[in-house]
Amino acid sequence: MQSRVPDLKAYRQNLSELRDLFVAEAIATWSETISRWLRELDGSTSNAAGLCNHVHRSWFACGGMGSMADVVFSSVAANERLGGLVEALYKLSATLSSELGCPALSRSNRPGA
Repeated sequence: MQSRVPDLKAYRQNLSELRDLFVAEAIATWSETISRWLRELDGSTSNAAGLCNHVHRSWFACGGMGSMADVVFSSVAANERLGGLVEALYKLSATLSSELGCPALSRSNRPGA
């Protein structure tokens, strides 16, 4: 793994926007999960292995049954916003994983929640 820590500003902002959307739409499970991830991110910024686990978990949460992308809101606008944020998180996570030199992202090596 590389020693340089990439800029996490866009990643953190995306997670914050996702959390806010889930709060606004009263989806407590995901809003609480993302709040916990944001707290964990604050404690992981100097730990490359912890950051790798963090971005892998975020990447994994972008697709599949029970993922953020599996949520459907009653509002079309909220669904469109969610789709854009999840797609951005997927791309940001993949980019950060590469920049950090993390093990390859794969659906077969699911990280811990």
